[in-house]
Amino acid sequence: MQKNWWYESKWHSKMDKSMQVSGMGERTREAYLRSMRLLVDHYDKSPDLITEDELLDYFIHRQNVTGWSPATMRICYSGVKFFFMHVLKKDWHLLAIAQARRERRLPAVLSREEIKTILSLVRPFHNYAYLMTVYSCGLRLQEGLFLEVSDIDGKRKMIHVHRGKGAKDRYVPLPESTYALLRRYWLMHRNPKLLFPAVGRGGQEGPRSTVPMSIEGVQGALRNAKRAAGITWGRQMQYHPHLHLIVPAGGLSPDRKMWLASRNNFYLPVRALSQIFKAIFKNEMAKKVIKTLAPSRAKAMAIAAPSP
Repeated sequence: MQKNWWYESKWHSKMDKSMQVSGMGERTREAYLRSMRLLVDHYDKSPDLITEDELLDYFIHRQNVTGWSPATMRICYSGVKFFFMHVLKKDWHLLAIAQARRERRLPAVLSREEIKTILSLVRPFHNYAYLMTVYSCGLRLQEGLFLEVSDIDGKRKMIHVHRGKGAKDRYVPLPESTYALLRRYWLMHRNPKLLFPAVGRGGQEGPRSTVPMSIEGVQGALRNAKRAAGITWGRQMQYHPHLHLIVPAGGLSPDRKMWLASRNNFYLPVRALSQIFKAIFKNEMAKKVIKTLAPSRAKAMAIAAPSP
């Protein structure tokens, strides 16, 4: 079959239309269509000719031979299952049981000093302005790229985010320092619509550009800055070695007479904190129970007690 046959086929068009009708977002549709393209390329034949046994072999190949991660396998399953169930109307048992195991990993947590170091090394300036905006306002990459000048509310210091995840609009606070940075950056390109327009050679395309900067460009700039800063932690990093327990709402004073509220200027994911707190809490509860049990049962509980 010819290269890129899938994108020109009736099956691609029919699948895309079915996903649009079901309310899927653009990025989800792209991921699902890509998963089907990889399947078609693997067998080099029309997807309606692929059998259930061949599909099973393909899933096993991607998982055990290619070594796809659970997250990638989850996208593969979802895209392929959608096509065979909703486009070809297949009622295969495999489609009902195929699912990827979920990983329970804590996100990497960088200190404020590390974040400042990384951002200070981002080059050139348009990448720095974009990444500072995304970081300080808590935006997703695509949300930041498609911001328009009219989305900035300078009086209320708010940003109007259009069609975020789940096709939902929302407002996010705009720090004064970020607002000043955006004004400075806009004066450099003066694009009448886009806040982060694509920049050509020599920066000449900014005012006339009708498309935003490329996501690959800013991701590459961030990787280079991280490498230059000597930050080697990846997505597998659990949490800071010196972090033991943080209570976001505050805690008791040393004399236990009053409650001290926490400061608002630390940056840690709630999910990471909850996992750490849960492990420590369960471990301490197990220790309390062990003290009240007979020595024989205490030994068994000590072996089974979870570690923080």
